[in-house]
Amino acid sequence: MICRKQKHGISLTTLSRRVIIAVE
Repeated sequence: MICRKQKHGISLTTLSRRVIIAVE
């Protein structure tokens, strides 16, 4: 799971930031 998170870490971070912006 750690390896997969590292590969898709950028995607998760971008989605998280977009969600936070949308919520705000």
